[in-house]
Amino acid sequence: MLLLLTFGIAVGAAVVFGGMVRRLAPTIGAVVPPRADRWHEQPTPTMGGIAIAAATLIGFLAVLLRPDLLPWLDTWLPVPIA
Repeated sequence: MLLLLTFGIAVGAAVVFGGMVRRLAPTIGAVVPPRADRWHEQPTPTMGGIAIAAATLIGFLAVLLRPDLLPWLDTWLPVPIA
């Protein structure tokens, strides 16, 4: 059950952060303009990885709120650090 809850939290955060990045990227110029060798016809935001990384960290923080899972921390700690 905790796995599904953590996954749901991370997916929800990715959707929220993805929307934020999609709106923020054009204002700061973080877009790829359309080119003849690309399939998109409008400028495409390029900061989606930031949204996914932030959502992953939020998922890990949700797990850290459970003290009974801390013995597994040494196994999974390298993932958010990476």
